[in-house]
Amino acid sequence: ALTRRSRGGPLRTLDAAERRDCELRMRLARAWLWSPETPRLYAVVLRLETSNGSLVEQLNSYVGMRSVSLLKGGLRPARLALNGQPYFMAGLLDQGYWPAGLYTAPSDEALAFDVRTAKALGFNLLRKHGKLEPSRWYYHADRMGMLVWQDMPSPPALTCISDADGDPDLAEPSQNGDADADRRTCALDERAFVEELAAVTDALAFSPAVVLYVLFNEAWGQHRTSSLTRKLRALDPSRLLTDVSGWFLSSDVPLPNASLPKGSAWLAEAMARAGSGSSCASRDCGDVIDVHAYPGPQPAEGHRQRWYASWLWEQLQWRTSASRASVLGEFGGISFKSAQQDEPNGWGYRDATSCADLVQQLRELWGQVGAMGLSAVVYTQLSDVEQELNGMLTYDRHVKCETSLQPMLFEKLQAEQRAGYASKRSDLW
Repeated sequence: ALTRRSRGGPLRTLDAAERRDCELRMRLARAWLWSPETPRLYAVVLRLETSNGSLVEQLNSYVGMRSVSLLKGGLRPARLALNGQPYFMAGLLDQGYWPAGLYTAPSDEALAFDVRTAKALGFNLLRKHGKLEPSRWYYHADRMGMLVWQDMPSPPALTCISDADGDPDLAEPSQNGDADADRRTCALDERAFVEELAAVTDALAFSPAVVLYVLFNEAWGQHRTSSLTRKLRALDPSRLLTDVSGWFLSSDVPLPNASLPKGSAWLAEAMARAGSGSSCASRDCGDVIDVHAYPGPQPAEGHRQRWYASWLWEQLQWRTSASRASVLGEFGGISFKSAQQDEPNGWGYRDATSCADLVQQLRELWGQVGAMGLSAVVYTQLSDVEQELNGMLTYDRHVKCETSLQPMLFEKLQAEQRAGYASKRSDLW
């Protein structure tokens, strides 16, 4: 049995089987807010004592005080905000692979190294892509001041048939080479998906660094988008969310149901099946419009027609929407292989032939980003991954062209973050 004192009243004994949840409120004369620039954390010590003051158990933890929100209203596009002020997020896609352990880092220091290096390059955001890390990784993000977008790991089309499948040019057989009929529909796994969604939000509830969840990415396992967006919002209303990143995006107006251009009818049908085809006026579409463009930063005409079609692109209101923030969830992907790297089949979305060429291409890309008025951008990617040679770091975690890349990138990103918005006055929204 346990004994506690409630609101200064008499001692009360609780049976061990009797569960009690309590809420502790404190008034601080001056709260130090957490941000990438000032990642201040408050130490928390919880002690369980007997009625005579003997220590039974002690828990040491921490909290970071920050808010994340969507600023909207007035005549300007909606913006992502940190601690009540518009905040430009410049990040890297982070898949979390390692040469020897694949999904397992070699050490705790290796986890910290990725966060520390991304920040040293000038970034304030990591998009954890298709993977959940150990709690220590998020602790390092908390203490170093690195914002995190957390993807919900989803099955790709190779393992289940998504409601969003349907592009006749991208039909993929199952991994064992048999007909598609041997694959389950992703919706059949919804119970497990929802259970894991709840587990992810519960596991990351402690971290002030995690500011946004990405529910689906590029149609991987996408199904019942509308209902699952509502579910994720209910699980964690304290953070922002992206319903779909990349394509099959939700629109503020209904999709057309007749006379679609040739070759794009499959897109409307797939979006309708996936639950992202109805107007956002009648459902929760998340907080952002998340477009992908390679190398970008503007989607090329062919890419735009394939994944957004003219009728959807015109309605998305990307960069102008007053109800959702506009972000570039993936772009860049410039490949560069040093003489020491042995990967004959390596690739990227565009190649650099030398350090000077890589630095110049990155300077031009980030220069274009600054004029787009976006709330956030995510460059692909933090490190090389197997045959993907488009990382800022090599697979074994060496900064590429470090002496020329790091100073240029840091200076450029700091300038973009300072000039992200002409004014930070929240009363303009």
